[in-house]
Amino acid sequence: MGSGLWLERRLALTGLPRDQESYMARRRIIIVGGGFGGASAAVQLARKIAEPLAITIVEPSHQIGPGLAYSTDDPTFRLNAISGPHSIDVADPGHFTRWCAAKGLAQSDPEARIANGELFVRRRDFRDYLVETVRAHLSQENGSTITHVRDRASDISVDEQGVAVSLEGGRRIAADMAFLAVGNPPLRQPAWASGAAAGHPGLFAEPLRTSFDSVERDAKVLVVGAGLTALDIVASLLARGHRGSITAISRRGLRPEPQAPRVLAPPADPPQPPVIPLDLLEGELPAYATGEPLSALDLFRGMRRHAAETDATELGWQAAFDAVTLPLSRIWPNLPLPEKQRALRHLRAYYDAHRFRTPPMTDAMVRAREATGQVIFRKASIERLDVDDQRRLVAWLQTPDTGHTREAFDAVINCTGFDNGRALQGNSLLARLQRRGMIAPHPTGLGIEVDMQNRIITASGESIAQIRAIGPMTAGVFGDPLGVFFISAQVHRLIPGLAEQFGLTLTSRNC
Repeated sequence: MGSGLWLERRLALTGLPRDQESYMARRRIIIVGGGFGGASAAVQLARKIAEPLAITIVEPSHQIGPGLAYSTDDPTFRLNAISGPHSIDVADPGHFTRWCAAKGLAQSDPEARIANGELFVRRRDFRDYLVETVRAHLSQENGSTITHVRDRASDISVDEQGVAVSLEGGRRIAADMAFLAVGNPPLRQPAWASGAAAGHPGLFAEPLRTSFDSVERDAKVLVVGAGLTALDIVASLLARGHRGSITAISRRGLRPEPQAPRVLAPPADPPQPPVIPLDLLEGELPAYATGEPLSALDLFRGMRRHAAETDATELGWQAAFDAVTLPLSRIWPNLPLPEKQRALRHLRAYYDAHRFRTPPMTDAMVRAREATGQVIFRKASIERLDVDDQRRLVAWLQTPDTGHTREAFDAVINCTGFDNGRALQGNSLLARLQRRGMIAPHPTGLGIEVDMQNRIITASGESIAQIRAIGPMTAGVFGDPLGVFFISAQVHRLIPGLAEQFGLTLTSRNC
């Protein structure tokens, strides 16, 4: 095919203006998904690549950035870490903090402020930050642009020239490469939530997509799950003036730990130069995390020893824990597959309880009501959910102390988390790519196979350089690309390789 005819074909696929000169002058990148991962990728590409880029984000929602996690308007839902690690660009760690200061959040939301002046801001404020930051990067001085296409991707094809993304609305958009930034798997829908009680007004099967205004103040509430989402919802109910009892159950009886007390008292002699997030991610690994071969038991024992040492120096166990979790993307790939599977089987629940910590104000609110007996945490699991003659929800619970019990509730809220087993089947695009062999599920059950540069790997074991996956769908390979800090860092790390692939130049912002 001649170059002119090929260009005409590519321009027809884009559905964008047919200006050949401007088309040829810019590399085109499509980002599938407009949650935090997609927003961070777009902004960092616009900032860090010197040549002009045409960046298209395919996202059905009306805003780029919030995704499911930050779409809430509930003022009780807060970020579970201070502002610094939440910058959209990990190489600019003060970006979000500066935005908060410019908006006067310390004054308009005084409950966000802790003793040393740091902020645990509301998620809705973080949503506004993301939306405004993407908007500020829509057009750059070097000619880079970010365009939002409100549609859903249905397929991706690859040839020697690049990629073409098919949309449910019928269009196809061509580009040089694509990012898959589809976010978390679908929410888990346990069998008990789809049984006899399905459709009951007191059953909240998808708590992140609903309001709890219909829950009566005196209602007896069962929260199934005790992670961060569960604590957010308990705190939200309490902030609304809830008077009835709230019981939160989990199979292991675990709950998120609060953020470290030391964050409330900064060191009298802080290090110079100050430690920035990239230092924590790329610094020296603990000796016990570098063994060959490395085992899950090595990591567990090493962390326990390290935690005892840091507790003795009043740094707290968090310092030892973070020494592994922050650079986990460099440790996890060195674990053999059986060791990864062993860690997930035996340690995952304990890891999550210590890794995903509670904002101090949320923890304080819940514990205060726990002290009065209104809020109860129990080690239990739910076997089924029925409806009695009074239209109350009847939960059949299994507990280690009493065995099987039957208890009635006015409302039951499903907080069992994301369904990793349906990460591919629950997303029509990923399901189609899997059927065609373009992607392969990771053997840990977490996301898909990618290489160390985030290039997707096909069912036959070949990497596709034109498609990079970021965020939770790479958890099987990198261990924990689940939070803002880690996703932003993942994007930052892959940009130099991407620039080399396309012969592009990095700006000074890639630092």
